[in-house]
Order: sequence, then structure tokens, then C-alpha cells
Amino acid sequence: MPNACATFSFCVEGTKNYSKENASVYACKVLSTLISQGEMKFADIRKLLRIRHDGNWYVSFLEYIVKGIEYLKAEWDEEIPPITCLVFLGTGKASEWTCRYLTGNPETQPTPQQLKKVKEDVAEYDKWDKVLEYFAKGKI
Repeated sequence: MPNACATFSFCVEGTKNYSKENASVYACKVLSTLISQGEMKFADIRKLLRIRHDGNWYVSFLEYIVKGIEYLKAEWDEEIPPITCLVFLGTGKASEWTCRYLTGNPETQPTPQQLKKVKEDVAEYDKWDKVLEYFAKGKI
């Protein structure tokens, strides 16, 4: 099984306690919080991971989650809702990645109906425990 860490680079040089080796632990923490809360802001991730410095390298954990979910979708041959689409900017707007994923254009905000559909799909998905198990065990 491929390691999702190998598919992108982390911007963690000089950052204590964060590395490719423990990415699954932090990604699991973000994912489990996102599953239980239904949505988050990037600032919430920063607080959750107790990040005190500037920079947006913590977004790499979202990339890790995206890559892991893509892998599981292929492995299990089933759809897994795009839960990372429910992480918003401090303004409450969707990120460029979410805009691109939901609308096809990084500059077009998703409609309330599109976001509602993602939230419903995430809430109805009954295998989050299995997804979390893969992340928690570093299987991704």
C-alpha cells in the first residue's frame, strides 16, 4: 500500500514534532475533529494542532487526507465524500481547492446547495470509522 506522504512535500523544515513520519497522527486528529464537528476553519486546524507560528504548512495535513481518501476510494471501489471541502477560510468562504472541486473554477464560490449536499453526504457516510482506522494506523 503506498504511503500518501510520498505524494507531496511537507513544509515542516525546522518545525519541532511535525514530520512525514507522524503525518498520519496529525491528519487523523484533523479528520476525526472534522467528522465530529461537520466543518472547520483553517484557524481551527491551527489551534487543534497547537501551531503558534505563521505559515500555512498545516494545510499539508489536509492534502494528506485528500490523498488518503483518494487512495481508499480506489482501493474500496466506492465514493467517499469530499470532507475536506468543509474546511473554510477565516472569512467563512471556501478555499480555492474547494471552489475548484465543487464548481470547476477556483474563483467561484460554491452555492449553499452544493455545500449542503457535501454536508449531507459526509453526515450519511457510514464508514468514517474505517477511514479513521486507516489513518490512525498509518496505513495510508
